Amino acid sequence: LGIRELFTDKSDLSGLFADKSGGKVSQVSHKAFLEVNEEGAEAAGATSVAVTNRAGFSTFLMADHPFAFVIRDANTIYFQGRVVSP
Repeated sequence: LGIRELFTDKSDLSGLFADKSGGKVSQVSHKAFLEVNEEGAEAAGATSVAVTNRAGFSTFLMADHPFAFVIRDANTIYFQGRVVSP
């Protein structure tokens, strides 16, 4: 997907840290579910992200309000969804 820089010290995640020290993503886990049958299709997904700041401390990313997301590369959308009640 072309997101290798996100996992390096070159990434700019300073907006996630109060001290603006920045950080990098140290781990991403995603679990997806897709069922297609004669009645239709159902899909779901859950993602967790671990972010480490430059000092080596981990930060947990908490989604405490509804949001929409898209996983895409260039003009191709691979997965999209929304979280209504996090």
